[in-house]
Amino acid sequence: MLAFGEVQTGLLQNSRAVTGLRAAEVVNLVNGEQVRRLERPIAYAVSPDRPDGVDCRLPTGSGAHVRAIGTLITHAALVGGHVLQGSAYGYVEPGTADRRLPWPHYLTRPGRLEWIGKARADDIGAGLLSGARDSAVLDLPAITGRILDEVQRSPLLDHNPPLRAPRLRLRWTAKIGGERLAAAFAVRSEELRTFEISLPSTDVRHPGQQFEHGLHDATHAVAGVFTQIDRTEQPHWQCHGHRDQRHERCAGDQREHAEARHREQRRPLGARQKFDNGHFPEKRHRLDREHEDDADRRADREQGAQEEDPLDDELEPL
Repeated sequence: MLAFGEVQTGLLQNSRAVTGLRAAEVVNLVNGEQVRRLERPIAYAVSPDRPDGVDCRLPTGSGAHVRAIGTLITHAALVGGHVLQGSAYGYVEPGTADRRLPWPHYLTRPGRLEWIGKARADDIGAGLLSGARDSAVLDLPAITGRILDEVQRSPLLDHNPPLRAPRLRLRWTAKIGGERLAAAFAVRSEELRTFEISLPSTDVRHPGQQFEHGLHDATHAVAGVFTQIDRTEQPHWQCHGHRDQRHERCAGDQREHAEARHREQRRPLGARQKFDNGHFPEKRHRLDREHEDDADRRADREQGAQEEDPLDDELEPL
């Protein structure tokens, strides 16, 4: 059995981190379903799983035409309030009939595609990992990109991101029933990375869930950088960042305080303020001492003048 999927990653179109209940509202793509949300060790919100119907050719390494019908599991995830991811994954296996069955058959098996005719899982895996874009075959970038676009259109966003960055895609395949765990990573282009893994048949967890769990852990490092930036800019935004209402309110408060201090300095003091604020007993004591000092200085001047008179008589006029 072969499992495959793709995760497309971009930045949320919002100037500040979106967390808590607001994040749940932004990524809620299924009405009436619960959004899974965590706040520790970093903010994380993921929308409910939603099946996406598929009836098209699958890419193959040999170029053979293989038709597959079924549904993929899709959802959106917001990590750290800034990093947005759209995901689609499922199994592909031989069909139970050599023809297309009614849709209820496929809807009862979400996340599974059935191919019609002869095909090999390794050939399909090679075609998925090649990353070639062909409108005639399954277009995973269109599915994951549509999920991101749906979230970005939310009216709760201000569509003013702190920086612009291109989207990246990570496509993966998992061969179920391998003898041992093995993995291979490759860079296909500037926007596409591929990851091929082999899982033992004893592993009962869905490979898509395993892969996304590990990918979200790795995304925490990137989202953590934006969290630190948000914390660093918070004091700056309170009175000096961006000309918003907070800036205007802070500037207005500063002007009001300055004008109040100026009026306080210019306003004449009342009698009660003079006594209460000026410590009148202490001032009166200082005034009494100043009168005594003036009397002493006046006596000294008179004595000095009397002593200078004899000396003036002894000096001969020029």
